[in-house]
Amino acid sequence: MNIDSVYKYLTTGPSFSIGYSGIRFKKLSDLDKVATGFEEDFEGMSFNYDQDKDWPKDWLLIGDDRVVGDPVIVDKKSDNLVVMTAIKGDRKWQSFVIADSFTNFMKIIEQFKVICSGRENPEALQQNPYNSIELDLFMSSIRHDNPKTDVSYWQDYFKL
Repeated sequence: MNIDSVYKYLTTGPSFSIGYSGIRFKKLSDLDKVATGFEEDFEGMSFNYDQDKDWPKDWLLIGDDRVVGDPVIVDKKSDNLVVMTAIKGDRKWQSFVIADSFTNFMKIIEQFKVICSGRENPEALQQNPYNSIELDLFMSSIRHDNPKTDVSYWQDYFKL
């Protein structure tokens, strides 16, 4: 898997939502802007990762969490293109692995989309709540395929 695979995946429009939550992926046409470090938050306020001396140059921002806006990042220097999220605390970025490879990340997203089907907004989720069996299978699959992954990231979508 190489970085071109990431760009190709983003052309499929993989964004999803479940209730209020989800991941909003960047459009391929926006990646040049994102890759150079310019981004907007949900309120349209601009910030510039290039001016953030702590933002690693090997991180490619591919999306963000729909609720809190935490970035979804591909680590371009890792052999398997590890996917992470990060928060900035004490002026330093702290990253957390959310998929051991980009290939595994794509699998997680496809599984997540199945769970999200018919639950894309809060009303639909209320009418069609997920069940513990499907969530257990989803989490077990992530743990099995991604031993270095912080599964709490995925659990937070379901408030587990």
